[in-house]
This record gives sequence, C-alpha cells and structure tokens, in this order.
Amino acid sequence: AYTFLTLAALLGKAGVFWFYALMGVITWFFVDRLVPETKGKTLEEVEEYFIARAGRSTETPEQRRLRRAS
Repeated sequence: AYTFLTLAALLGKAGVFWFYALMGVITWFFVDRLVPETKGKTLEEVEEYFIARAGRSTETPEQRRLRRAS
C-alpha cells in the first residue's frame, strides 16, 4: 500500500499499474533466464550446480590430499 500511494502521487493510478506490469515482465525474464530448474533434482545436485557456477570445487580436503598423493 505504501508504494502504491507514493507512486500514484508521482505517476497517476494508470502509471502505477503500468510500472508494476513492467516490473513483473522484467522479473519473469530474470527468473526464466537466470534461475535454474530444480524439479526432480536432489539437494546435492542443486548444491553442486551452484558451486560449479561460482567456480569453486566440490572436492573435500581429503579427496584433494589423495589426488595430490597419487
């Protein structure tokens, strides 16, 4: 209610609804393009996706030590 009244004073009622519609479209594109689908994936798979995307390794310190030793 607070943002509607403030924006209505600036843009008028129709302008506020157009603004909210535009924000909804922008949000939809953001979610569609940048948020991965997680349906049917385990928590571990989702976690691995975000770790890989951040450029970090999923290797544990023990796995790293064993890999270096071989």
